[in-house]
Amino acid sequence: MSSSIASGAKAAAAAAAAERAGGGGDGGGGGRKQHKPTNKQKPQKPQKPQLPATDRPPSRQDPDAIRTIGDNPGSPFFELGLAISCAGQGKTRARQHVNPLRAEFSAPPPPPPDWSKTFADPTRPLVVDVGCGQGRFLLLLARRMRELRAAEAQQQTAPPKQSPAVLLPTAATAAKAAAATFAATPACNYLGIEIREALVDRANRWAEVLGLQDDVAFCFANATVALPACFLDAYPGPVVACLLQFPDPHWKKRHHKRRVLQPALARFLRDRVAPGGCVFLQSDIHSAAAAMRDAVEAECGGAFELSGEHFEAGATFPDAGPPPEQVRGGGGGGTDQLSKKQRMGEDQRAAAGAAGAADKAADDGGDEDGDDDGDDAEEEEEDEEDDDAAPFVSAWAREGGWLSVNPLGVPTEREHYVTSGGKSARKSIFRVLLRRRRG
Repeated sequence: MSSSIASGAKAAAAAAAAERAGGGGDGGGGGRKQHKPTNKQKPQKPQKPQLPATDRPPSRQDPDAIRTIGDNPGSPFFELGLAISCAGQGKTRARQHVNPLRAEFSAPPPPPPDWSKTFADPTRPLVVDVGCGQGRFLLLLARRMRELRAAEAQQQTAPPKQSPAVLLPTAATAAKAAAATFAATPACNYLGIEIREALVDRANRWAEVLGLQDDVAFCFANATVALPACFLDAYPGPVVACLLQFPDPHWKKRHHKRRVLQPALARFLRDRVAPGGCVFLQSDIHSAAAAMRDAVEAECGGAFELSGEHFEAGATFPDAGPPPEQVRGGGGGGTDQLSKKQRMGEDQRAAAGAAGAADKAADDGGDEDGDDDGDDAEEEEEDEEDDDAAPFVSAWAREGGWLSVNPLGVPTEREHYVTSGGKSARKSIFRVLLRRRRG
């Protein structure tokens, strides 16, 4: 009797549990509500309209990463046709920032190339672009110079009644401006020096695609070390121009020794640039441009003078110090006193040579910041000593200010980006054109 009662209680408990789990059984009475499957789908977010590949902003997920701001139809580099001729070659990985004092870059530089194999005519005047980045600037400059030579040759050989071929006005003006700046004929060789080997390899491939390999070459080297160490001593022709454009600013004082234009490189410019040749310096960071100008003036100012363009009416604006956005608190305090947040943002965007943030997809690069070589304490002591030194007062800044317009007529990738309304667009670019004294 007791066993039957126990078994009945167990059965009742089991039935009650089943009823609770099943939502009240067939009648759907008490218990937990049963969730029935539904065919409803979550509302889809509206799709953004897809832009053509050439107008699409750079993205790491873009399968055709070469089609960046530097190669879209609104870019001056679009005429090179790299987005079409080099499509499908994939990404080129390179760091956006490089510490030139690392062991592999501070070692003795590689031997200079065989110039007879590098250029078709190594006796031509040489234009050197230090920190050439991705190389589009030098390729575009060389191409326009070649077109200018062809147009001039046709004008000389064409019969008087025959209309000679004429370049597009902007291209002709730019090529003639560059030739006048270099104080040389349009027949020049162009050498780009870059510390990121992957960019050098790709730039040389681009030169071959464009048929410019006889006039343009790119070399992998640390210019701060290689140029003062006889890298160009064996070049048989004159060096008529040396360009340092938008180098990495290296904001921190203890990193200033990483800047490309050190005293040794300034002395190289004095010794190797031919009389009448030029040194062109420009940056969108006031402190970086001022540091380059002051380094040349302090080390070898007697060998150089401000070019005549600085004294033409309306060609310059005065050096009134850094703009407010480059000074902590919106004004006053010196050229390097940016807030930490501003400095981090600028350090990511102002790559040497870069190529800059606009071509980040093509480079797919990361930042290299913080390689302090284990000597932060020593560097801080040096900074304290430097604070006691009297600041350099530039006579060139007082006399000539900054050029308002690029005298070369051809922008770099960074220059195009900051003047075309990018996120880091600036009101001013600080330019100095120096001329090597004759005699």
